[in-house]
Amino acid sequence: MPDVSLLALLLLALALLTAAALVAARMDFLQPAVIGAGVMTISALFAAIGARWWASPLSFAGWWLIFLAMAVFVAAGLWTYAMARPRTPEAPVRPQAVCEVAWLPMIAFCALMAYMANCNLHAMYDVSLALGNTEGYRGMISTVRTAIEMDQGALFNRWMNYRTILAQMLATIYLYIFFRNTILCGWRWRFLAALPPVLCYLPFLVLSTGRMTMLTFVIYGFLIAAILYLRKHGYAMAARRRAILAALAAGAVFVVLFFLMGLLTGKTGGSGGRSFFQIIAHYAGLSLPAFGEIITHPMLEDGLIGSHTLGPLYRILTSIGIAMPPVMNFMPFTAFSGIDTNVYTALWRYTWDFGIIGMLLMMFLLGAGYTLAYCAIRHGRPRPYALMAYATFAYPVFWFPMDDRLLMDIFNSTTFYDLAVLFLLYELLIVHARKTPIKQK
Repeated sequence: MPDVSLLALLLLALALLTAAALVAARMDFLQPAVIGAGVMTISALFAAIGARWWASPLSFAGWWLIFLAMAVFVAAGLWTYAMARPRTPEAPVRPQAVCEVAWLPMIAFCALMAYMANCNLHAMYDVSLALGNTEGYRGMISTVRTAIEMDQGALFNRWMNYRTILAQMLATIYLYIFFRNTILCGWRWRFLAALPPVLCYLPFLVLSTGRMTMLTFVIYGFLIAAILYLRKHGYAMAARRRAILAALAAGAVFVVLFFLMGLLTGKTGGSGGRSFFQIIAHYAGLSLPAFGEIITHPMLEDGLIGSHTLGPLYRILTSIGIAMPPVMNFMPFTAFSGIDTNVYTALWRYTWDFGIIGMLLMMFLLGAGYTLAYCAIRHGRPRPYALMAYATFAYPVFWFPMDDRLLMDIFNSTTFYDLAVLFLLYELLIVHARKTPIKQK
């Protein structure tokens, strides 16, 4: 039986940190400080439970670095919010009109998404054959996924990526329209007309070969719905409590979707007799003791600056003709009793590339930066485009227990395409959409 005392102590410390952040934020659970501390607390809970299966205790170095990093993140967020927030309470937001969904463009976009999904399917199948797939469409996703996990470079052509971006932004826009209308204007059956493009995005989620794309879309939907609901009620305390209960229910759905997506993509198909809870504990909690292990027995340096976080920058410089050494996002594996992992939380990439001081500075900047963005969304009167952009790119905070997604995903050229396509669709489907005055029932 492994010594789980440090894991239990970390769980207690992070739970107290989360509670303190929630109290300081006056029950505003959407504060980045609360979200970041909360997801790390949940990860510590699963780590403490799973330690008995995998003999994965937490080192003392891992314990104090994890807690110190999260304390810096929470302190930066709460301090920034205290400095940036206005002193007047928010007034409830009540729109004057329904954003109507035009049937003809919606049907045309659904047809386009179906066509693009078919193109991506055949493109992925061709890639899988080139990688050695011998099981037809059945082995397509698992073959490609293995190559992605081994960081074998760009597997898909740019047109497949463009199609995926367009499909994602269409689903993003229509999901916002659905939540805006139903939450702010009250239920009407015709509001369901916004959902077909969202459903048409599901094949792209499966073809992403992993769970992250699906989970980031779920996070986007959760943030949009929660922010709109709280704004409708002026962030009243009763509304915050109801929203917290809804968030807990959404978390349960999140876990189930995580497992089901693993079955669809073949990542949990061969679970080796492990139970549902063991699989969830593996993915949600093993990264914390793994961080403690790798921080105690670090890998050899490669001598490159930011080679594990600034890969997109290296590739952009290479694409414009500047000779840069190749870098890999793939992380080495750490083995425990009967299981191994190469997921070490976001903290390890920052520590490996920038040292402990650099990692703490990154956590401070993340806490301050995301809190400033949240303040602008909560206390300002942002256009829907700004709200959608924030919800789209806020997922790295939720991903702290797993890996860094900010420097690897958001600081690259794809983000420019995302924002450009989102803005064009926003102008077309929201700004110039037909508005109908709200009628009382």
